[in-house]
Amino acid sequence: MRSQLVPDAVSSPDFGLVLLGSDLHRAITVTNISLLPVVVNLVTSILTDDPDDDMHVTLDDESGSLLPGESTYIHVRLRPSTLEQAVEKLQRMIYLEVRNGLFIPIVLKATVTTPIAEMDKEELSFGTVYIGMCKICQIKVHNNGILPAEWSLTRYTAGRVEPDGGSV
Repeated sequence: MRSQLVPDAVSSPDFGLVLLGSDLHRAITVTNISLLPVVVNLVTSILTDDPDDDMHVTLDDESGSLLPGESTYIHVRLRPSTLEQAVEKLQRMIYLEVRNGLFIPIVLKATVTTPIAEMDKEELSFGTVYIGMCKICQIKVHNNGILPAEWSLTRYTAGRVEPDGGSV
């Protein structure tokens, strides 16, 4: 009789849209559904002790031994800290090895992005404004990203800063 092991969401645990600088955690449950005890090992190129890496993967039970019906967890921590482009697909492959059995591939996915708010002008020019007159200039703020973007406008008056904000 062959031993069987079933991770929940075997095909691809997906973090979905992830904001740059977030700190997210997912736990993948692994259950021994066979009638035999199994020994499992996590096989990955993702380092568990590198603080600069965006993704950390650990197996809950260091011994890796599971009796029939028992479960353990694979912990995945995602902390994206840099982006080369405005939106990046992050995908890593790990394997759960069942001793004297098979390798179960698990694809970890995330789409890492950051809000992108752009203005149509870099500066406002009111020209000449005489006492008692009012002049209005408009700025368009456009969100070119896939996440909601928050913006703020800072007004300097007589040495004071008066922030005002909104969302796009």
